[in-house]
Amino acid sequence: MPYICVHCGGPLDPSGEALACHACSRAYPAQGGVPVLLPYPDRHIDATRKALLAERMALALDQMRANAPGARHERLRAAFTARIANIEAASAPFFRAYRGTATADPAAADFVARARTGWSIARLIPYFIADWGDCGSAASVTRIIADEALHSADRQAALVIGAGAGKLVTELAGSFAVVTGIDLSLPAMLWAQDLLHGGDAELRPEHGGQRGDGNAICIGGSDRGPGNAGFAVADAGNLPFADGSQSLVVTQYLLDIAVDPAGIAGEVHRVLAPGGVWVNVGLPFRLPGDSAGADRWSEEDMHAFAGLHGFELDHAEARVLPHLDLSAFDPAWNGEVHRVVLFRARKAGPAQRSRLHRSALHRAAVPHLRSDAKIEIEETREIGAQGATFKIRLGKSGRAMMSEADSCRLVEALVAAIDGTRCVDEILAATSGIAAPSEALIVLEELLVTGQIELGDQRTA
Repeated sequence: MPYICVHCGGPLDPSGEALACHACSRAYPAQGGVPVLLPYPDRHIDATRKALLAERMALALDQMRANAPGARHERLRAAFTARIANIEAASAPFFRAYRGTATADPAAADFVARARTGWSIARLIPYFIADWGDCGSAASVTRIIADEALHSADRQAALVIGAGAGKLVTELAGSFAVVTGIDLSLPAMLWAQDLLHGGDAELRPEHGGQRGDGNAICIGGSDRGPGNAGFAVADAGNLPFADGSQSLVVTQYLLDIAVDPAGIAGEVHRVLAPGGVWVNVGLPFRLPGDSAGADRWSEEDMHAFAGLHGFELDHAEARVLPHLDLSAFDPAWNGEVHRVVLFRARKAGPAQRSRLHRSALHRAAVPHLRSDAKIEIEETREIGAQGATFKIRLGKSGRAMMSEADSCRLVEALVAAIDGTRCVDEILAATSGIAAPSEALIVLEELLVTGQIELGDQRTA
């Protein structure tokens, strides 16, 4: 699948280990066929390395504690212990190539990278078991989505956003010429790619693994996967695909946790070909302008939601589906039941909001805050040596991002300086006492791509 630069939209040259943009000279690293197509891949890779290290340290601390009954994920600790070394080994080439390239910690803009490394491996392992071990309800959900995908008249290219463990990608590969799965988790995409091409792993529940009499499950297999499927690390709000390049886009369990579901809808619209199909399955969600007490958008609202973003709704319904029922793997596992929104829509008209590349934020551009922008900054205090921590949230329904005090000060200063008359250069100058211009520019770009600011007329000399 041809990719485009997420900074300027230029085509990427896939020759060599990195994908290069000849338009703006940026490079995107790749390993094992998995490219990192994010605006600042070095920050993402460094943040992922730190997150894996933190997981390993937390695991070691858990193993030092008394073996008391705990949360259900603790029963998978042995599986995590056995697998994390392989995940670290798969990620090691990225870490070696980018060692020392990220800015010193703490950096004022690092909250952007830290908030976007995707789910932890411990949280993802149950999904890999469900997907690749044919254990639980994942197969039925995959089948539902695959059946909806067959309503696409054109079968050229399919995109799965929020690919997670990745099994849906292989399911769609039999119906489309090319299928790509994207996710923010670099380790998850590397593991999914490994399983796709013949890798396997035997996993056991924690207590069974210790006593040797538990139920083991093998995920993956020896057969090579389809050659028309692959994975990439990318952001749903800044897709690395050309306009009109996709026949089908699938979003699964994504809109309810996204910072800006409307922005994702705009990106889905952009990359779909005319008449292309969007299939969504997930929990009801809110849009950035909705109040905290507002009802979530459900199946009854999908006609309006689709029309707002240039789609014609084919079908929408609520489904009650089991979620992560892994009792066949671990009898003590307690599954969940979700009431999800399933809809199928077709690209029919213009989108509500067009995409702006980061390169549009040139130094003479004049940004202003959107009327529905919501940037929340709150301070929380912890008793003990850690002292005060801060939360930054971009977008009303966004996930809270932990950050240092300097990051909060930087966002406050940027918002105060964005008055609709100052150009980017002047805004950066106004925050120079808090962070370097390069740091402030990253945060300003993040406000642009998450839809919190818009660009007015360019300042002329």
